[in-house]
Amino acid sequence: MNRFACILIKIPLNRCFADIPRTSSQLLFRRRVFTDCLRFSPPVYLPSFLRFCSDISPIQSQKILCWKCGAEFDSNAERVNCSECGIIQPLDKEANFFTYLGVPLAFNLDNDELGKKFRGKQAIVHPDKFAMRSEDELQHSQQHSTFLNDAYRTLRDPFRRANYLLRLIEELDEDLNDPISIEFEKADDELVLEIMELNEEIEMLENPDQIKQKIEEIDSKIDKFLAPMNSLLHKKEIEEARKNLQWIKFLRQSRRLLERKSDKEETQFE
Repeated sequence: MNRFACILIKIPLNRCFADIPRTSSQLLFRRRVFTDCLRFSPPVYLPSFLRFCSDISPIQSQKILCWKCGAEFDSNAERVNCSECGIIQPLDKEANFFTYLGVPLAFNLDNDELGKKFRGKQAIVHPDKFAMRSEDELQHSQQHSTFLNDAYRTLRDPFRRANYLLRLIEELDEDLNDPISIEFEKADDELVLEIMELNEEIEMLENPDQIKQKIEEIDSKIDKFLAPMNSLLHKKEIEEARKNLQWIKFLRQSRRLLERKSDKEETQFE
């Protein structure tokens, strides 16, 4: 269909050019068509056409087109706004928690720097800032905000961070071979025996000082398994890293039992 005819009968431009192959080799053609149509197309149809123009695989092209103004800029998982018009962009589907927050892809992270990165990005993408903006902008901000909160919640916790990094190394889906979801009966005999003995010991504890001391002992054991994690993941010693995470998982569960017991004891003394 002729692009001028489609304007006269008010058919969205992205539908008129839906038959154009969506490959990076067509980028120059799309941009030429887009530039030519700017003088004729009503503004109401520009966002949908721009989305169509920017639908280019990141593998085929390292450039992104802003959905609002059509400006071209480098693909960057940490980027939130268009470099030209400043409009918030859709969440990069290829982003991971590390690249999104702009921190090294490693187990050892500076928590102060992580918090600084989180607060800086939160000030940009918080949905409250977009309450009076367009529906598209509000939706993009909500996607960014949800992803940002998940990223910070995961990376600030050493256990969750190690588990997430292990997933990235193995290139696994969340529900596939996830150390967090490993069932108790699949653990090795040494782990099963120690955790059973530990939980039995916890049940017998009554004195608040003893409970506090046991929590400190568990924290020390958790630190012992976390200490080599950076080296294990860096060297991709997957099985050993997975085993350590399994120990940490059950030790954390035992620690929560102690915390609940401690809260109960404190309530009785009030």
